[in-house]
Amino acid sequence: MFTRTCLVCHSVANEGAKLGPPLDGSAHRGTEGLLRAIVTPSAAVESGYRLLLVETVVGEHLDGFLASQDEHAIVLRRPQREDLRVERGSIASLAFDTVSVMPLFAYLTSLR
Repeated sequence: MFTRTCLVCHSVANEGAKLGPPLDGSAHRGTEGLLRAIVTPSAAVESGYRLLLVETVVGEHLDGFLASQDEHAIVLRRPQREDLRVERGSIASLAFDTVSVMPLFAYLTSLR
C-alpha cells in the first residue's frame, strides 16, 4: 500500500517519485507531527509542492507542479505522466492551489 499510495509522489532512501517532499527523517517529527501532516495536509504545504492550476485560452484546465519556466513557456510536472510544456501565449490564467494533493487521508476514509 505504501508503494502504491505514497511513493507515487514521495521518496524514501532515493526510491519513489520527487513530486512531494521526501519522507526520510519523518520519525523526527514525532507522532503528533505526523498525524497533523496526514490529517491536515493543507495546513503546511511547502511552496515548492503547491499544485499550479492552469486555464488555457481555449478553456482547457491543466494542473501540475511547476518544474521550470522561462519567458516562452512553463513546464508542469505531473504524477505518473510526462512533463507537460505549456506555451505562455496559450495560458489564460495561472494560480497556485492552497489545498494539499496528498490523497492518503481521502484513501483512508474511503475504506469500509
